[in-house]
Amino acid sequence: MTSQSWQDHAWKQEIASSAGMQGANSVGELLARQAAAFGDRIALSMVEHEDTLTYRQLDDQVSKLASGLQKLGVAAQDRVAVCLPNRIEYPVTWLALARMGAVAVPVNTAYTPGETESILRDTGTRYLILDSSQDGPPGIPPNNIVWVGKSSLTEGHSWEQLVAAGDSFFTPEREVISDDLLTIQYTSGTTGMPKGCMQPHRFWLITGFTHPANQRDRPPFQSALGEAPFFYFDGLAMLMAMLTCGGTLYQADRYSSSKFFARVRATGAETAYLPRVWGEPDPFDRDHALKMFTGFGLTPEIVDEVESRFGATVREAYGMTEIGPCMQVYLKDGNRAAIGTCGELSPTYEARIVDASGRNVETGGTGELWVRGPGVIDGYWNRPEANATTFVDGWFRTGDLFVQEDSGYYRITGRIKEMIKRSDENISAHEVEGVLMRYPGVAGVAVIPVPDSYRDEEVKAVLKVRPGVDMDAIDPADIRAFCELHLASFKCPRFISVVPDLPYIRDVKVDKMSLRNVDDPRAGCWDATIGAWIS
Repeated sequence: MTSQSWQDHAWKQEIASSAGMQGANSVGELLARQAAAFGDRIALSMVEHEDTLTYRQLDDQVSKLASGLQKLGVAAQDRVAVCLPNRIEYPVTWLALARMGAVAVPVNTAYTPGETESILRDTGTRYLILDSSQDGPPGIPPNNIVWVGKSSLTEGHSWEQLVAAGDSFFTPEREVISDDLLTIQYTSGTTGMPKGCMQPHRFWLITGFTHPANQRDRPPFQSALGEAPFFYFDGLAMLMAMLTCGGTLYQADRYSSSKFFARVRATGAETAYLPRVWGEPDPFDRDHALKMFTGFGLTPEIVDEVESRFGATVREAYGMTEIGPCMQVYLKDGNRAAIGTCGELSPTYEARIVDASGRNVETGGTGELWVRGPGVIDGYWNRPEANATTFVDGWFRTGDLFVQEDSGYYRITGRIKEMIKRSDENISAHEVEGVLMRYPGVAGVAVIPVPDSYRDEEVKAVLKVRPGVDMDAIDPADIRAFCELHLASFKCPRFISVVPDLPYIRDVKVDKMSLRNVDDPRAGCWDATIGAWIS
């Protein structure tokens, strides 16, 4: 799919009129402007280390690294794989590639050699920036590898030496513009093989502008805690949010629910993503500077509990690697009707809710959410078949089922691929999960289908209990009865499993594929048809 043309650049005018953005044409230009504006303000600080960079220092290191990479032979639009953990060299590297017009290919450090080699081959990557703890994959010449953190080298290049020998007054070989490709970011692949999302500079500029941490209806937050890996969208999105508003990103090495509140107290961060668990009540629950949590898939009950306990506002957001943060409930929106919804569209986005034939449904009707705008990716790298089915006349098909309520707020009701087909009924896993999350003692839930020769599929609920709750004390018959109070009987789970924890993707989204891909999905479950556990 070719890059969409945004001839009128109306989105730039909207961004230019916002505080701290200045309508930059590229991510590298944005950083230069912010360095001039905020100079000695801290831009990046690694929570577990002493590494800190001001805006001026960050801008200088980015130029020097871009200069070093250019001397090495990296050219505009060359694909450069970045395989690093959360260390301060990661954002410097990504921003340097942005400044010189190259294309970053983030690689998960947990990938197997085969997975890494597949991505490098798919993108035609010529250069690799690699942590010293990793092994260089086959297919990349040693002279095209830049090592981060290696004190001695027999082959390849030192990241630190490239920066030290670089030029602070770097000029790219040609002007970098908003439509230039910046990142090929691979999706998790929970519904198939991973696909590379083509994210141009404008995608990231709009992500920074529309991110919940950069509120448009109030003065921007001055600091944020980041825990997501930089090789995922969430990590780079929080970086862009802080760069856009001139704030400080306090970045942790990795997710940690147990360390979360110690981190926010130590840093004084004003905003963060809501952790999936938050432990037992503590006398210091309100001893922090947090003003807002951003959460995903929240119920009103969870919002009320978190706000009451921690004294910080909780706001929902909706987005994905393909479309960025396209919806959110804004901090100043005090309408109770917004709680439990995905809020309203972020600036620069358009949305439709359509039926199976692609026709708009009426307000209050359920259909698939289609999104378009300059904040949407340019397509999937080297995947013409996926592009042909996912993009329709510039609209991106999210695969998520939505309702736009009379209030104007958008509510997610499920995912098309997560609909459970029981006899002639379509059951939304999301709806059943929402009910189960209200059951006392439940901290997490995943509703999945179980193949059935008579009804096609049956409903299975996998429940995670709250800390301190005895798993053996959970009565599945009572859970089933609770569901019957709130759901039609055919929607209630036949199979119920109680587990100490759920598998997660990026520590945020439940990995349902791993729950489904088992030899016997009924084993160890309580079966409502017999009222007993299956051995």
